[in-house]
Amino acid sequence: MPRGRDRLTLILSLALAFLVAGTGTSASAGGAAGAQAPPSPLSASSAPELELSVEVGFHGRYVPEAYAPVRVSLEYRGPPVRGELVLRQEVRRLLEGPQTVRLRRPIALGPSARQRYELPFPLSSSPPLGEERPRLLVQVVAHAPAQAQAQAQGQKGPRRVLASRAVDLTKLVPLDALTLLVHGGEGSAGYPRVLPTGEEALQLEPEELPSDWRSLTGVTRLYLSRVELQRVRSRQAEALVKWLTYGGELVVLAGPELLLQIAQGPAWLRALLPIEVRLMNGEAQMEPRPGRGREVLLRAGGRALLV
Repeated sequence: MPRGRDRLTLILSLALAFLVAGTGTSASAGGAAGAQAPPSPLSASSAPELELSVEVGFHGRYVPEAYAPVRVSLEYRGPPVRGELVLRQEVRRLLEGPQTVRLRRPIALGPSARQRYELPFPLSSSPPLGEERPRLLVQVVAHAPAQAQAQAQGQKGPRRVLASRAVDLTKLVPLDALTLLVHGGEGSAGYPRVLPTGEEALQLEPEELPSDWRSLTGVTRLYLSRVELQRVRSRQAEALVKWLTYGGELVVLAGPELLLQIAQGPAWLRALLPIEVRLMNGEAQMEPRPGRGREVLLRAGGRALLV
């Protein structure tokens, strides 16, 4: 659920050298956010007409009791069918006892259908009573033709499970908080896993950003650097904006290329930033927008470096 932070911090810096200088720093072992992430459990179902694969969290990492993205891929080879995608976890919470957390998503499958879904789900690292491992159950359920009428009357109709997958969450890495570094431009591979701030950042491509803001509730801070902004889809941008309104923190490391994209690019990012970007003699330069708390913290050669 959203954290109680009520601040929104956006920092723009032209001085990217401090990041590259830390390239030789190695991440600490044992589940650090920037360490080499284990593959998220990804497997196919055994049903002949449907292949089901599941990917949980950010490169196999998640924050317990916070929402995390669950990506489900379906490849179907049977007759047309309607049904639902069901995510379910049996959990045991202190003072609350055993509970079932369930999420349903209506789906329609046709012959030779290939579909991909992304759903936010509040993962728990506590196993249910009588079990040793926490698990997330993912099922594809087909409805019989008569079930639509039964559901309309508030009754339960017949169902058939086309595919089922239990994801062992002990194979993932639970963290207290996540720091993400989203990049994707030329030269971005040189970023260190541990930032000079001491944060261990998990690096993502823009396409890996969630399209639902709830999947970011376990993320403490998100760095955006050397990103080709056209690779950020509209739903991802909307998720970022909403996450920020609920207390997320975005740090924009804006080199000359990104500043140029901001000046000419999407309105969603310009609206967030406490700066105005102008093109002067073919170069993008930034100045703080008028307003309380917006000031230049660092200048060099008459140009704003940190706002």
